[in-house]
Amino acid sequence: MRSESGAGARTGVLRRALARLALVAVVCGYAGLAFLRFYRPDPSDGMSGPEAAFAWLSLIGTTFLPHAGVVLLGALSVCAAARLWRAAVAGAPLVALSLGPWLLGLEPVRAGRGPAGAVGKDTLLVLSANLLGSSRSDEELVAQIAKHEPDVILLQEVRPGSLARLGAALGEEYVHQAPAAREHLYGEAIFSKLPFTREPRVIMPEDGRDLPQVMAWVEWQGRELCVWDIHLHSPISLGSMAGQASLAWEMGAELDALAAAGTPAIVAGDFNSPWGGQPLDAVRERRYREAHREVGSGIGRSWPAQGILLRLPPGIRIDHITYSRELECVEAWGGEWTSSDHRPQFARFMWGD
Repeated sequence: MRSESGAGARTGVLRRALARLALVAVVCGYAGLAFLRFYRPDPSDGMSGPEAAFAWLSLIGTTFLPHAGVVLLGALSVCAAARLWRAAVAGAPLVALSLGPWLLGLEPVRAGRGPAGAVGKDTLLVLSANLLGSSRSDEELVAQIAKHEPDVILLQEVRPGSLARLGAALGEEYVHQAPAAREHLYGEAIFSKLPFTREPRVIMPEDGRDLPQVMAWVEWQGRELCVWDIHLHSPISLGSMAGQASLAWEMGAELDALAAAGTPAIVAGDFNSPWGGQPLDAVRERRYREAHREVGSGIGRSWPAQGILLRLPPGIRIDHITYSRELECVEAWGGEWTSSDHRPQFARFMWGD
């Protein structure tokens, strides 16, 4: 009897300790979620080390929030099995807030959209692709271009070698080009079947880094449309994080100038951020929409295209095609595998009502 009583007491102590730990974890989860929702760095006057660190935490937390939701769901299942109902009930909204948006993104394409939707001469097909600067082959991407025949192609991580290869493969059809190739990983290029209405522009970050962002204006159905090729810093260091936040913040002024001129725009590329991250604040706050969120279906992950663990659900989408409200997206999908670590992104547009 004493042995059974002692075992029961130890079990009770263990359950109480587990209950306290679970409740502390839930409280920390709500605090972390509030941080992700409300913290935004202010790079207008430069960024200190602590600001860059907080910006990095915000970006990483936003990127892996659905993954945290999966882990939390497993932990709350353990709490429910152990009859720790208070912790399970308190943590349930956290699961909904972290996994809910991802689950909603799995809904089928809306009726009338997708591959069987509007396709033809009245639409504009845009392709955005990160080539992977270290790649020495573009055959898979060129094959997809030949298959889908996009009207405008926005490329990131364009080195002189890849620019020469693609120029040779596409030059006869895509005669309008805006190249800004670099030997490092932040070169860009725009290839277009549509004529340019003005000289393309290469926008450089105010911090002096050699990260060209290429902007071109094309004529489509008698109207002018701006296409902006974006590649933000990869958050591999606090310095890069500060640069990413600053460049993303600078985007806002350019978007305001386009809006003031009445110019509709497509802003696409490798943002190195999920849709809810700070680097996309500039487009979200100006009511730009994202193609996959509007008419895509499924996970829509874009990175990494290779590897094992991070390819599994919930997946990560850091490559986006966004657009102003003068446009309507009628079709969006992720391309097939290429020699890059990013999947190409396609989106088809019509003029809105």
